[in-house]
Amino acid sequence: MWTQWHFDPWLLLAFCGAVWLWQARNPIATPAARRTFAAALTLLAVAFVSPLCAATTALFSARVLHHVLIVAVVAALLALALALALPAQRAPANPAGLPLLAATAALYLWHAPPLYAWRLPTRVSIGSCS
Repeated sequence: MWTQWHFDPWLLLAFCGAVWLWQARNPIATPAARRTFAAALTLLAVAFVSPLCAATTALFSARVLHHVLIVAVVAALLALALALALPAQRAPANPAGLPLLAATAALYLWHAPPLYAWRLPTRVSIGSCS
């Protein structure tokens, strides 16, 4: 299981797209904002490219770590990077409203019993990440 690295081209392309989009939208971001964004992407790579991703299908503890890493740590780092990158005059009045609602809805829908049961394969295999 620990040799199961997930080098899906679409996943790697999404990482490259995130870096490109960050650079395009924040050309004058502070070094602190850039470091925070890099830390968030590094942790996303750990979550989705490393063998931790494969371990989530076999170990509940790995699945919990995966969720906490993404929902608590990466989300906070991305929010902090965005806050550091936006000048005060461009910052939205209510920065948490819509993104919080969208994240909560996505998290609930992904774990709603009918959708969760539909997503799970009949036989769990090591090496796929959900």
